[in-house]
Amino acid sequence: MLCAQERRVSKRLEARMEELQSEMDALNEEQSRLRQGQREMKQHFEKIKAECAQLRQETSLLLQQNAGSQLRLVASKRGSI
Repeated sequence: MLCAQERRVSKRLEARMEELQSEMDALNEEQSRLRQGQREMKQHFEKIKAECAQLRQETSLLLQQNAGSQLRLVASKRGSI
């Protein structure tokens, strides 16, 4: 049978264990939130990356169209001289 001092020590240990378990649970929840935030950021950056690729493609197309227009203007000016 445990004496009074041993019971107090045992209760303190149990209380500390419960406290540590609560802290671990809180940390696990925080880690889950952080992982979710990282997933959302990755999706956001992937979306931005795709938009940049589309903008590069559209810019290239516009440059090609502009070059074609410039060639037609030069050719028409030479033809009128």
